[in-house]
Amino acid sequence: ICVFIALLGSAGLIAFCFVSGLMIKASITTVPDDCKNYTIVVLGCKTIDDEPSWMLKDRLDKAYKELLKNPDVMCVVTGGQGEDEKYSEAYVMKKYLTEKGISADRIIIEDSSTSTEENLLYTKATIELNGLSHNVVIVTDRFHELRARIWAEKAGFDNIYSACCDT
Repeated sequence: ICVFIALLGSAGLIAFCFVSGLMIKASITTVPDDCKNYTIVVLGCKTIDDEPSWMLKDRLDKAYKELLKNPDVMCVVTGGQGEDEKYSEAYVMKKYLTEKGISADRIIIEDSSTSTEENLLYTKATIELNGLSHNVVIVTDRFHELRARIWAEKAGFDNIYSACCDT
């Protein structure tokens, strides 16, 4: 039985290391310096009244820095309204970014999604509807980036980059 437990523990450690490696790889795939044609996609998170939670604020601050770096880039903020939220996450995100000085014309709201899967599916449609670049920079937390990347690939995005917040 000790051998079985040791094998099981080893298998678990190998699986943990493998998944951790995938998560790290997904979170360090940043946009190349020579790529100026992309769309920033900020994934939603909990809001409190009309303010972002601390986790969402971290995402928005990262998006803000990215938007400042390239003033021609557009942004899609994505997230619907939870049962315990007064406003949609996307509304709160756009409000936060515009209050920091980002032009409202650069921010498009997708406020129907209720999951990471829907965030990326509905964002794909929003990007197509608005004629935006299909090169996307996903802004989320480092631990969430791999799952977001998987759903982005399933939604049909090809060039997926990350701009992660520290977790």
